[in-house]
Amino acid sequence: MKISAIDIRKHTFEKIFRGYDPDEVDAFLNSLSQEWERFSSENSLLKMQLEYAEKELSKLKDIESTLFRTLKAAEDTSKLIEKEANENAEKRIEESRTTANDLVSEAENRTNLIIRETEDRLKRFKEDFAAEVKLQERDFRAIENFRDNLIVQLSSLANNTIETVERFEQKYDKQSVLNKMEEIKQHISEIEIPKKASFLTEPRVVPQLEEASKTEAEVVLQDDEPEVLFEVVDAEDEVVVDEEEEFVPQIAYEDEEPEMLNEVVEVEPEAFSEPEPVEEEIAYSLKEEPRTAAEDSAAALAELQRTAREREAELNRETERVRENERVRENTPVNRPRVPENQPKKTGGSFFDQI
Repeated sequence: MKISAIDIRKHTFEKIFRGYDPDEVDAFLNSLSQEWERFSSENSLLKMQLEYAEKELSKLKDIESTLFRTLKAAEDTSKLIEKEANENAEKRIEESRTTANDLVSEAENRTNLIIRETEDRLKRFKEDFAAEVKLQERDFRAIENFRDNLIVQLSSLANNTIETVERFEQKYDKQSVLNKMEEIKQHISEIEIPKKASFLTEPRVVPQLEEASKTEAEVVLQDDEPEVLFEVVDAEDEVVVDEEEEFVPQIAYEDEEPEMLNEVVEVEPEAFSEPEPVEEEIAYSLKEEPRTAAEDSAAALAELQRTAREREAELNRETERVRENERVRENTPVNRPRVPENQPKKTGGSFFDQI
């Protein structure tokens, strides 16, 4: 049964004769009740602590189980992540190997393609260069042949000119030509220049007189045999020819002084009223002059000179055309195919092919 401190204090004993001392028994019971009360309070306190400890233990057990489950889940998750990471790593490694192999094969294919294209371009360049060399060699040979033909023609022209001059000198002596020139001067001096009436204009008679004198006197007279020099023009050099310039041979006078012509040219014009009829009369009088052998010879020489200039001009034009083709070929890229327009036509042929 349970005994409390109050029960101990209130407990009574029966009194008998010669029993315990009541005071001592009361004191003992009082002290016993105090101790019992103390032990009871300690017991209740310990029980409370035990309950608290059990509660804390249960909490710790729950935490332990939770931690265990968490640790287990973390371990499982780490294993799963590690497995997935290994699988992904193996997959990435395999993909990297495949990509690397593809890149290597593509690089090899591109390298082989570039090598083939380079070889093809080099082959085409060699073929184009060989064809270009052959074409230039053919052009240069044609130019050399044209130059040789031109030299032969110029030599023949020079010989013909020398023979013509020699025949002219043999046919017409110097004195007869001088007499003819004296007659021309006298005829020019006899021409009257009309005076100006009210206005100042430059007469157009003097240029006609000069032209007439030049037409009448286009022969060079010398004591020695005339030397006709022809300069052979190389086809590779550039020669500029003025096609409008005309060759007019000068006349050398030995015994006569050409002062009369200068006087006629330097005459100051005066005012005249009707210059046109006078000009017509002068032109008519000049047209009535018959052509002499000297004029025919001078005309023949002028024709020869004109023919030589035309041939030189033709040579210069052909040389310019060849150089223009060379510049076009130089400016054209090597790998570009040759333009068929630059090639000589099969129907007519170029100028060099005709030669």
